[in-house]
Amino acid sequence: MAEVVNQNKRYLRFAEDFINSHKFHDAKDARSKNEHEKNLGIIKALLFGNRKIVEKYFPLKNQDDKSISAILDVLDNDSNEPAVIINKEQKKAIDFQCNFDYKVYEKITECFNDCHLFIGNLTTDVVKDFFSCNLQNPIKSNNNRWISLFFSGLAQSNYITPYWKKVIERNRLVLRPMKSGYITANDLYSSLSQTNKKISSSIEFKIFNYLDQIREIIRASEIQ
Repeated sequence: MAEVVNQNKRYLRFAEDFINSHKFHDAKDARSKNEHEKNLGIIKALLFGNRKIVEKYFPLKNQDDKSISAILDVLDNDSNEPAVIINKEQKKAIDFQCNFDYKVYEKITECFNDCHLFIGNLTTDVVKDFFSCNLQNPIKSNNNRWISLFFSGLAQSNYITPYWKKVIERNRLVLRPMKSGYITANDLYSSLSQTNKKISSSIEFKIFNYLDQIREIIRASEIQ
């Protein structure tokens, strides 16, 4: 609140500084080191992958054990989405349920190509067809973890359906990077779990930056 809201510091800049300034501590035993690594991983998952939770709960003046438990419950429930989707959810997984304008698609295309989420460079028209689930040919994943990180970010901001993993599987939109066949919801779920445990690469920070830019474009269009 002090840095982002009162001092107008960029959110991602704050998040990176916070993580970098809490990497080390004085304990030498393995149990304390593991506990610290676990707690830092939770904070990473909150700051980078679940910004909506941060914006909802962190401004509360009284942060007691109950409110902290509520934050962790929301995080755990989202991160542990069941791999088997029930029938009610399957009905909601027909498409991404998004309504982006062309500027957003252009920025998403820039992210896909700059961060190498998929094999080869994609055009904006191909990306539009992807989000409308109308691809002539599936695109091939370059890194499932990066794909999961990006789409999870869109879902956290309510720009696409929370069942985006099932949408990708159901419409056979993406080919696996190493094995034959199409990416499944289980593939993406496993990648997302790995992402929540460790966020450190420069590509991942770049993806977060693109997500921030996409949010700004959408907010600017809503104001107009």
